[in-house]
Amino acid sequence: MSVILKKLLLLSLALVLSFSMVAFVGCKEELPQEEIDQIIAGALAAQYDTVSFDMDMPMTVKMTGGTDPGTMTVDTSATGSIDNNNEMMRMEMTMEMDMSGEGSESMDAEIYVLEGWMYTGMNIPGYGEQWAKMALTEDMWQQQLSVEQYVELLATAIEVDYKGIETVNGVECYVFELEPNMAALNELLAGETSGLGMAGLGDIDLAELYEALTVKEWLAKDSYLLQRTEIEIVIEMSPGDVGATSNDFDKMSVSVEMTMRFFDYNQPFTVVLPPEALEAEEMPLSY
Repeated sequence: MSVILKKLLLLSLALVLSFSMVAFVGCKEELPQEEIDQIIAGALAAQYDTVSFDMDMPMTVKMTGGTDPGTMTVDTSATGSIDNNNEMMRMEMTMEMDMSGEGSESMDAEIYVLEGWMYTGMNIPGYGEQWAKMALTEDMWQQQLSVEQYVELLATAIEVDYKGIETVNGVECYVFELEPNMAALNELLAGETSGLGMAGLGDIDLAELYEALTVKEWLAKDSYLLQRTEIEIVIEMSPGDVGATSNDFDKMSVSVEMTMRFFDYNQPFTVVLPPEALEAEEMPLSY
């Protein structure tokens, strides 16, 4: 596997960990703006201690020119839980990759937050399993995947379009399509990647790379708790965007469809660290 493909895998993982949610509905009904504002306010005020989630994300990457032209498909699945009160989190992720001319590869990642530490483990083709831990700061905790981040995207959106009512896992939901505030989106993405300690990715202005972006969110009618999110994106990248040269490629396009579901609100869970995490070397904080 080439160096640029390995960089792309890290970028893909960063995108996965940065985003996570949405879906489609048929009939659209009218809803007064005042009521939409009340629903968004209710979502912002909604309280919960814990939440679990799962995610599916197929992705297609096409590169033209350079020494490694071709197409790569990546199927990603993830599951996890977050405890806001006790600042605990667990997440497991698997990425199955099929690269033209190079066959299939698999990459796994695990992230745990427990007792003031964040543990990150990745099994990357060509690098093997790598674990690191960092002392958890308040900024780092705020940067981790959470329902609030995506509700905040709804609250700060440039435009919110009501799409109707749909039932998700037996729960009646309001469905909204939104045009996110790109500054807020970029801040979220940069925070996620830097929080994972991925060298070089936190400096990429990911929001500037989007050619197309669709975001939809499902909020429960009775509690306003987020139940589902779906994101469809198309990204165009030049070599300079990922620290490559024209020898690597001329243009790279990434198409992603992501669906995330939230469930088991306020249900307790435990975090059990694997032995490899306990033995991880400490990664110093960067400022």
